[in-house]
Amino acid sequence: MTMPFNQARDLFSEVYGTDFEHDRPEYLRCLFEYARMLPAPCTILEIGTYKGKSAFMMGCAVKGSGGKVYTVDPVFLTGEINTPDAHQPFHTYKSSLKMGRARMGMAGLEDTVEVIAGY
Repeated sequence: MTMPFNQARDLFSEVYGTDFEHDRPEYLRCLFEYARMLPAPCTILEIGTYKGKSAFMMGCAVKGSGGKVYTVDPVFLTGEINTPDAHQPFHTYKSSLKMGRARMGMAGLEDTVEVIAGY
């Protein structure tokens, strides 16, 4: 059985230490609902991890159905940062990726969401 949205929302707030409603709630709910509609078991590929919030919500949606989310952050392959946050030092992105992995573990999603650095 898949996780209900309300449970995923509350888990998100707990793990990320932020109020879900202040963190692009429409976008995150949309990802959750779309992922939940995919035929089980599904495989989802996300390009661009940053802090892992999108992958987190999709992982919550497919966890109980045997689905898998692969989130790849290509910035670590080239070392180039071409994002709106390009002013942040490279080490910030590296630590964000590690934190994303840790948060998946805190939520029990380590077997559902795989965070990959590079291609």
